Amino acid sequence: MTENINDLRSRAGRILYRELPEEYRYRDTGTEGDFGDLEAMLHGFGHLLDQIRMTTEQAHADSFAEPLDDGRAIQPWVVPYLAELLGAELTAPDPVARADELNNSVAWFKSKGTLSSIDNIGDVVARTETVAKEGWRMTAQTPRMDLPPFTQHPDAAQPSNVVTPDFRKLDRAVVDEGGSNPLHRLKADRHDPDARDSYWRPLAPNGVSCFPRAYDDSTARSPDLRDPDRVRRIGPHPRRTLIHVRPPQGIFHKALPEVVLGQKKLNALLREGSVVRAEDLLPMAQLGDGITGPAVIAKTPAKLNLPNRAVTFEGIRFVSDKGDVTLKGAANTNVTFIDCAAHTVQLALPKVRGVSFRAVNSVFELILADGRHGQMEYCTVMEGADFARLDASDCLFVSLADTLICADAETPPSCIRYSRFAQRDEGRKKSRRCLDARGGSNTTALPQFIDRWHMDDKDCVKRIARYGEAGYAVLDTDTTAAITTGAEDEGEMGAGHGLYHAASLRALKNKLEQFLPLGQEIAIFYDPMLALSPPISGSADSDI
Repeated sequence: MTENINDLRSRAGRILYRELPEEYRYRDTGTEGDFGDLEAMLHGFGHLLDQIRMTTEQAHADSFAEPLDDGRAIQPWVVPYLAELLGAELTAPDPVARADELNNSVAWFKSKGTLSSIDNIGDVVARTETVAKEGWRMTAQTPRMDLPPFTQHPDAAQPSNVVTPDFRKLDRAVVDEGGSNPLHRLKADRHDPDARDSYWRPLAPNGVSCFPRAYDDSTARSPDLRDPDRVRRIGPHPRRTLIHVRPPQGIFHKALPEVVLGQKKLNALLREGSVVRAEDLLPMAQLGDGITGPAVIAKTPAKLNLPNRAVTFEGIRFVSDKGDVTLKGAANTNVTFIDCAAHTVQLALPKVRGVSFRAVNSVFELILADGRHGQMEYCTVMEGADFARLDASDCLFVSLADTLICADAETPPSCIRYSRFAQRDEGRKKSRRCLDARGGSNTTALPQFIDRWHMDDKDCVKRIARYGEAGYAVLDTDTTAAITTGAEDEGEMGAGHGLYHAASLRALKNKLEQFLPLGQEIAIFYDPMLALSPPISGSADSDI
């Protein structure tokens, strides 16, 4: 007898058993808690019939780009084949965005060249809210024979964008209660459970913009002749289309649930095994999306002691209300992080040789593991990492300590490939020799991180996100291509590789080149104002 008899039941088996004559069911008696012989046989056949049914239903779902009524969706590996049948060229790197891109391909080609299609392409390919603006409408023009229209009445309304704004008015986006313009629609952030779709309108057209160069700024300016790939937020140009993109929240997005994880609870979980996953802290249905699977924010004390043995964490972001979190390990601690975030990891000197620190798709502020051998892949370290030997691939280190072993008689050299790092002390010959021995796939280019609006005490300040805040460790659009395309598969280095931040913007640019006129320049950049909901007209936030 099995521990759970429900695991043996099947949908087709229940249907077949109900269709039997009542006499057969009456005589088919089994032991308590188990099936009769006839019912067990029907459930055995039922499992095969259920699999055939599910295969047939999935084959039906694979014929459509949009999900069916029962929730079944096309499998990611089928999307390219269906796109080839439709003649659509898919560029989105995110599997979910690729299916949406395929579903909208026909509609985009029918409305090719319109601003609404450009705006919709940005929303789908980048998988976030975008605002498209035509540069020629925002470029200042000198008067000529037909400009302005001198036949127009002097008291007629002024154009929507003027060179000299009215300094008596302040202009910004506010909620339009009765709005219906799709170009002024702001879609809810998929990582914000409390957000709702809204429409916006300018508070005071032709007034002074409260937030220059934001998506709601319509002031005309002189043409900006700079290269959009080298400037964080560029101005208008007659042959340039501006795409304002909502900055991503990164690994600390608002849809992640929070759970308390104290030292006693951690010890109890580790007594049952050596792996602590997000689903061990909360039910699967309550978890949020991580980089590779479900994730959760664990509220911990300022210091969390790790056991003196092997331990693995998966899908956990360690934060504390009492300051920075430090995960402290002993001499025999062997720790692995998969899709995690930790402010500081401090490990004692090891007693034995071998790999004792592993991390994949994770973010750290500081790693103190002197004398240890570490292995890292698709990780971001915002401050520094201290190892004796390090094997790293597709990682982003702001700095590395000068304790790395280059090569000696007993220990193989460190191997760092397709990564960004710089030596912390350039004056030491040992450090310089070690880092100069790296492969040509690495770079020392400086990363640029996005700035967002954050609450500091009672003030709203635009700055780079700190650990635990939305936007932490997210690269900005003016980061050099040596980092954003420097990974082995030409993706971005660091933890953002699995979130497709830079790859989505690059795919959006390639997609728009197919729908914009020849010679039209494309400027894509993050707009911090799109991360905020516009205020209601008449509120304290709108009347400045």
